[in-house]
Parts: sequence; C-alpha cells; structure tokens
Amino acid sequence: MPITLDFRDNGVIIWERGVITDDQFLNAEYEIYDHKFKGDFQYQLAVMSEVTDFHVSSETMLKVAEIDKNHPNKCKQYAVVVAASDKIFGMCRQWNMNSEDDLFITNVVRNLDDALSWFRKHDIEIKI
Repeated sequence: MPITLDFRDNGVIIWERGVITDDQFLNAEYEIYDHKFKGDFQYQLAVMSEVTDFHVSSETMLKVAEIDKNHPNKCKQYAVVVAASDKIFGMCRQWNMNSEDDLFITNVVRNLDDALSWFRKHDIEIKI
C-alpha cells in the first residue's frame, strides 16, 4: 500500500511510500476526515521520506489544503509533513501556505526528528 493510515486516539500518522498519485492522495484525505477519533482530532503527521515518485498535481494539493482549512475543527489541529525530496517539499509548501489558519497549524520539515520536535513544542507527544 502506498499510503497507510495509522489512526491514534487524537490523530493520525500517514505513512507514504513508493509512487503516490492524485487519487491515492485524495482518498487518504477523505478517509482521515471520515474517521471517528476517540478524542479531539489534534494532529496529522505525514511521513513521506520513502516516497519514490510524487504524481500529485498542484490542483490536488490546493484541494487538500481547502479540505483541511475548511474542516470544522473543534480544537486546534497541527499538521506536519516530512518531505525529504525537494519536489515533495515544494509541493507540500504549497499545501502549507494554503491550508493554515488559526485552527489548522502546519509545517513542512525534512526529517522525522524535526517533525516530532515541532509537535512537542505544541504539547503533542507522538510515539512512533
């Protein structure tokens, strides 16, 4: 599976590997927001360090940003993407800039340690 969703009580870790397409990317987004979390939905961590090719259009990135930004959050939600390659980093920065607002706080980093550290600064501890 190119995208595996690891649901936790208050968030999700999105493991992405291999070749990622528009449909896979959007379907994962819909599945995340259809999930019933036990607690408040506080975080998303997308780990894309093992993605070998990213066939996701700018239009899809903007659509995902719109879904994230307009989802009715009850609390602040934090989302970080681990993007090792320059291409994925750039595409995810487009999402980052278009999705963030007062209730949806985002970041794009190069490695998992930086992502976990960023979450800790926002009082979210994630066990991998």
